[in-house]
Amino acid sequence: MFCKSNIWISSKPSLKWFWRIQWCSSTSKKLNLPNIDGNFSSFKKLKYPESMFVHDYNIAKDISETICTQLIKTYGNKQLELIEVNPGPCLITRHLLENTNYNIIIFENNYNAFVEFFSAIHSVYRNRIHIKHGNLLLLWKLGFQDRMDRGERVSKFLSPIATKQSWNQKCSCKPIVDKKYYKTNTILFQSIFDIKLLKTYPRKAFFPPHSSKSESKNVRFKEIKEADTKYIILAKIVGRQDILEANGLTEDLLKPFWYFVKHHTISRKNFVIPMLEQWIPGCGPHFIAQGYTIFTQFGDLTPPQILKLFLKFISLPEYKDSPFLSSMESRIAKLLPSVQIASEDSVIEQSEHNSSLDLEEFNDKVN
Repeated sequence: MFCKSNIWISSKPSLKWFWRIQWCSSTSKKLNLPNIDGNFSSFKKLKYPESMFVHDYNIAKDISETICTQLIKTYGNKQLELIEVNPGPCLITRHLLENTNYNIIIFENNYNAFVEFFSAIHSVYRNRIHIKHGNLLLLWKLGFQDRMDRGERVSKFLSPIATKQSWNQKCSCKPIVDKKYYKTNTILFQSIFDIKLLKTYPRKAFFPPHSSKSESKNVRFKEIKEADTKYIILAKIVGRQDILEANGLTEDLLKPFWYFVKHHTISRKNFVIPMLEQWIPGCGPHFIAQGYTIFTQFGDLTPPQILKLFLKFISLPEYKDSPFLSSMESRIAKLLPSVQIASEDSVIEQSEHNSSLDLEEFNDKVN
């Protein structure tokens, strides 16, 4: 398994960053982006929230400076290449290109809405920027299609990224645990990534504006939903170095680990030992020796503790003959039809058939 060593992400999927070391050159030519102030009406039709972008110049500048500061702290003066997803009018892109020697690869799902911005920025920073049409946030769908027919959609889609780095690189942050929102996805995410919150920005600095029609009447997670209308959070997310080591969560254990967490954390109040003894009767003493009691609940455990519990569970001699694996396969089989329908989404067709744009050709046509 491969993954970029660093990821930058906001609380919405509008700011996502990866990097790799790459030689790049700077330019002194001045960039004049089109004016976005009078064009908001056309952006209101964009899908929310995947197409969110920052429209405030000062906020964009602060975000780019924060990203650069964090990268310099970690990698010094190394010349890097970043990946930006759905940048919209490229305000953050502009500041990064103007103030660093970084190269940038852009994946933009709504290319036609921002073609003037891409043309302007490419005309100045030609060899430092590569623009690709498609939604990187839906890469998992292409991966699913590849697994179904042994295709090469993912590799073609990621073709601008020539160098891949092993997952097992230096990480540093501590996982964040909030038991109130401690569910399956939270546990899986915190098991695989280290997270560091950097800054909070006003929601009004991003477009499209928050839609009151999208608000749910359900009061569950009310604080989070209310925060979404007020703030956007910039966070640093780094893949944990030790997660895929030989004695840890190897690639062949990813599906069992997902099902282990999914099944046992449906309720935080599920008791650890009684739940595990449903798979392997009499296995309780193995876990009591590890410090668990019959009253220990899954909601009491941190993500690293749940991972340790899983690794102990699969190390038991009875594991391979237990009903756990057959139950997992049955669960996955039920999910496949719905995923297959989703994989035929028109966005994927855009990513697959319109995955590369020649900005040189576009500029020639315009001029």
